[in-house]
Amino acid sequence: MAYLGRYSLLILCVHIVELDLLPWWQITEKYVVNGMSANIQLILIIAGKVLLDLGGAFVLSKITLVRKFFGFKN
Repeated sequence: MAYLGRYSLLILCVHIVELDLLPWWQITEKYVVNGMSANIQLILIIAGKVLLDLGGAFVLSKITLVRKFFGFKN
């Protein structure tokens, strides 16, 4: 939880980029048309967003230039 609090601004920035670039509902709609339930669609979207946002923030938090830009100490 401390990591999430410390890097919450970075997570938010990754989330904003993810919202603009990935149309999750359109991507998963193809699976719903082929028989997947809408409940599973929602679970997949939430899991994908969480994994992508947290994973992207974790990777970016290891880059020195990004750390300096956001004002994180080493």
